[in-house]
Amino acid sequence: LYGSLLGFVFAMRYFFRGVLLAPAWFADGVSLAAVLVLPPFFKHYGYIYDFSLLLLFTAGLGFMVRRRWWPFLAVFLLGCINKETTILLTMLFVIHFRADDSMDRPVFWKLVAAQLAIFAVVKVALSLAFRDNPGAFVEFHLIDHNLAVLKSYSLSTSILWLGVGLLVFFRWSEKPEFLRRGIWIPVVLLVFSLFLGYIDELRGYYEALPVLLLLVAQNVAAVIGVELTPLARTTGGQVRTSATA
Repeated sequence: LYGSLLGFVFAMRYFFRGVLLAPAWFADGVSLAAVLVLPPFFKHYGYIYDFSLLLLFTAGLGFMVRRRWWPFLAVFLLGCINKETTILLTMLFVIHFRADDSMDRPVFWKLVAAQLAIFAVVKVALSLAFRDNPGAFVEFHLIDHNLAVLKSYSLSTSILWLGVGLLVFFRWSEKPEFLRRGIWIPVVLLVFSLFLGYIDELRGYYEALPVLLLLVAQNVAAVIGVELTPLARTTGGQVRTSATA
């Protein structure tokens, strides 16, 4: 668990420097902050695969944005074994690269097929291995839990979440394209949590944390006067800044 947390810091830094050009001290600070903000996520429950999820999912984002496909697929395989929500990487891959003219279409479809095949094989294998274990395939908690939670939110809690939203979406057009498309990760998690999970179980949104942190970090940098430059990638993974893209 401690190894996964340490790895998460380095994976976060790797992801950061894949989408934003920034001073090293600022990238290091944001990467360490990623661990410091975790305690509120421990509310309700914690599972042994949570920290490894943070490490693997963030590393997957870092490899994806750099177009390092073999390491990405290796991390994707480990992530699927660890937790099935790793398939959200595939969703982001499709959303981002389907609209990217710099990616060859045959390569795009081969990578989509590879991810779906990995996910299917792992899912079937784990389902067969644990087929005798008790428990339902999915759970429905909209009525018995989530509606009551939504009704109980106080004004202060609502203002808190509004503030978080402002930190994420302020100066939206200046954010890197990859991060803007990554906002679909928390959106999908929120919808699924509303119906199939506990909407107030923050650990259920771990997959969204790396993207949200970088979206917030850009606004923090603007306030304290740190210059950040969004990066773009060509087919071979070469870097372009937004000024030359």
